[in-house]
Amino acid sequence: MNLLDRKTMQAIVETIKPGGSFIGEQFFPIEMEPTEESIWDIVKPGEGLASLRAADGEARLMQGKSFDRKIASITDMAAKRRLNVSDIRAIREAGEAEIVTNSLVGQMKARAEKRITRELGRMRTVVENRLEWARINALMGGISYVDATSNIKVEIDYGIPADQKDLNPSVDWDIIATSNPLGDIQTWIEKVTDLTGIVPTTAIMSRKALYYAAQSTLLRAEFKYTNSPLLTASDVQKLFLDRLGLNVLIYEARYFENNTAYRFLPVNKLILVPDVDSLNGIQRFADTAVVPHPLNDYNGSFYVWNDEKKDPWGIEVGVGLTALPRIYQPETILTADLWD
Repeated sequence: MNLLDRKTMQAIVETIKPGGSFIGEQFFPIEMEPTEESIWDIVKPGEGLASLRAADGEARLMQGKSFDRKIASITDMAAKRRLNVSDIRAIREAGEAEIVTNSLVGQMKARAEKRITRELGRMRTVVENRLEWARINALMGGISYVDATSNIKVEIDYGIPADQKDLNPSVDWDIIATSNPLGDIQTWIEKVTDLTGIVPTTAIMSRKALYYAAQSTLLRAEFKYTNSPLLTASDVQKLFLDRLGLNVLIYEARYFENNTAYRFLPVNKLILVPDVDSLNGIQRFADTAVVPHPLNDYNGSFYVWNDEKKDPWGIEVGVGLTALPRIYQPETILTADLWD
């Protein structure tokens, strides 16, 4: 097997799976598109009533569905690494002589193969991280990305209503003596339902947000405890489900830059979303537009390339993806900042 062959590297990248803590794909499934220019419709909420008519009367014409249109270029996200002579010499020279098990050449070849496979995995991971970042930012209302070095700027507003975006609770959740998590979420659910007729069924939040909810004096009173035992995360999740019909999705995924960890979702942020499966039969909630790349023979999503450099000699290897999250029903989303 020639690990420096592009098709071999492509096969390796396609077998690597993203981290199990990512949630983006369950809200933004992949949708293949033919071109980088993406046009999608934002659906206006709700339907009217059919008209009554006499037995021999004519039915009234129904109005068409209302849409707003969004246009954005599908962005390319990619990462590359340089493999120098010392990284790949064993693979290039291994075919010149028979490799003996446990020989020095055999060990060098095995080490080089592991290095290349590991680097492909790392590149796939950072591209997956950028895709997850884009999806979570879309759920929060918009993507804003500026890279002055490359002169790249991406600004997308997904159309979440202003009065459903970055709301504040009645009392910040970290003030546990007077906070009211149940009341806040019920108010926010009613806000979305009154506008769209669609009931949010899932709250995405951090473990710390759930912890503050568990400490709330008002919420603890719901359990009618007299000795004030500690509430567990599962207790609070069960209470939200029983009282509000709301599933709590704890989201703690992170990415790293310069050895510093960053959250995809801020620790104080809450996102309310509907049951996307129930919406798909009528109108999609969201998807990820992906453009197949010529470097992958216009198949699949991820693509791989390599480029040999002469001076100094080495090979640059890269992994990329051309993708853009799209939301069709942003008015069914609500976001809140639970504390400052």
